[in-house]
Amino acid sequence: MVGFWNSYIPICSGEYVVIASDDDIYNPSYLLEMLSLTKQFPDCDLYHCRIRFIDEFGNIIQVAQPAQCFETQMDFIFQRLVWKRKQTLQEFLFRKSALVNKGGIVPFPLAWASDSATAYLMAERGVAYTGKVLFSLRMSKSNISSETNYASQKIEAMKLSSLWLQGFLPSVKCTSPEDEFMKKEAIRISAAEKYASFPKYLQKLSLPFFFKEIRYIAKHHIYSWRTRLFFIIRRLIHR
Repeated sequence: MVGFWNSYIPICSGEYVVIASDDDIYNPSYLLEMLSLTKQFPDCDLYHCRIRFIDEFGNIIQVAQPAQCFETQMDFIFQRLVWKRKQTLQEFLFRKSALVNKGGIVPFPLAWASDSATAYLMAERGVAYTGKVLFSLRMSKSNISSETNYASQKIEAMKLSSLWLQGFLPSVKCTSPEDEFMKKEAIRISAAEKYASFPKYLQKLSLPFFFKEIRYIAKHHIYSWRTRLFFIIRRLIHR
């Protein structure tokens, strides 16, 4: 999936690109509003809007948290990583040249966590935002994001994205004491952040793969031995 995107981004003819999905909905004024943001904040490489979440029938089931009209890279990362602000790859408008220079969309299995990592990279010169709800992300049972299928690929993506994040965060430049504080907090929690969904997917694995992952989380001290024992007992009961 990511390889497909990255092969086509360099040959796009425009100055900006959007990674669109076929089952989501853009407001008719999305592009106009995004282009307006590029004029207000010409130095940014990343622009986004407030989003809503809809079910398979188009009913609104959630609305994302608002953001500031401009955020530094560290503030943007902090709001997503620490405060869990909802975002998705499809809401963003990327400056194509900057995206290509940074290597394109960050590749993880199933593109799981690729949206956050790519946005973090692209936020280097700050992030511009409109509070207008211009994008609807469809959450249905057939979405990769909504399913508990693909458990092994998602677990692999969690491991790779966690390692990527721990390597990336120290390089983020800070422009204020607040940025410095947010960076320290982000680094402190980053090791475990991507493993929050581990328990849900562990139970979906076959026993050989389950014990492989148990050894991995033991080696990296992701959970206590009591928690690992609980995972094992629950998995054996429901085998």
